[in-house]
Amino acid sequence: MAALLVEGCAATVKRAERGLINDDTTAADLFATVLAEDVFGGHLPIKVVTVRTEVKPDANGGPVLYIVQPKAAKNDAGILSTNLELTFYRPPLFAPLDAHAIQEACRERNYSVDVGLWSSVDRGGFYEDPARVKVSRIFPTVPILSHEAGDVEVELYANAVRNHLRNAVTYYGEREGIRLAGEAPEGRANAETVSHRVVSRTNAKGGDVRVTVETVHTVRPDVLLMGQPVAEMMREAIRQQVGTMANNIGRVVSIDPVDVKVPGLPSSRYADTRPFEVTAHFGIMYRIG
Repeated sequence: MAALLVEGCAATVKRAERGLINDDTTAADLFATVLAEDVFGGHLPIKVVTVRTEVKPDANGGPVLYIVQPKAAKNDAGILSTNLELTFYRPPLFAPLDAHAIQEACRERNYSVDVGLWSSVDRGGFYEDPARVKVSRIFPTVPILSHEAGDVEVELYANAVRNHLRNAVTYYGEREGIRLAGEAPEGRANAETVSHRVVSRTNAKGGDVRVTVETVHTVRPDVLLMGQPVAEMMREAIRQQVGTMANNIGRVVSIDPVDVKVPGLPSSRYADTRPFEVTAHFGIMYRIG
């Protein structure tokens, strides 16, 4: 009898779970913005829903794209991930969905998605294009974190910035000379983190918080980039962080200022030089929830 009661309770719980209706459309709303603004230029009606029963063709035969988010997105330090379902109802003269264009538009916003298209279905007078979207990385303007970032998170971000700086002044072309397997090329770019710290933290309206993080790095550009505007290349690498996520800290909304101290020029192409010193201040927004 006890075993039957346990089974009955388990079945009841499962039915209750299936009966729960998801009301979280955060990831779908963000994805819809990319489609509306960057892919279709505001010319396509897009509807976000949580259940497939709401997906239906336009009564007047016009185009309409549905995005279904059946479950709440997973929030990992402000970065959302989930699975979405797309249904595009279109007249015959409209082109089907373009997975590559959608993925590229998301990449421009530092989102990561994988779009899987299914074959179009001729419904007689209009076509139905189904698709599945695996959202691996998407985030709102002000991401929601579970707790304030500590020194460990700030240090990890500083090291990520270090890598961006190094990559910005690395030469990726052919190198002359013969080297043993695994031997590092002489004179390639190098960067080190000197310091990192939280300069300020202020509360904004609606529970938003803005933190300013300072990072200081020393950078030696690749010798094969001698004569190139490496200082500006490093400034641009820092500026490109606007709009990205500082993992476990928040979303970078501004860079102010960026200071690059330029060392004296070497006497020859392969002479050792003092490194550049790059100091940057990142304005980062988040909310605790």
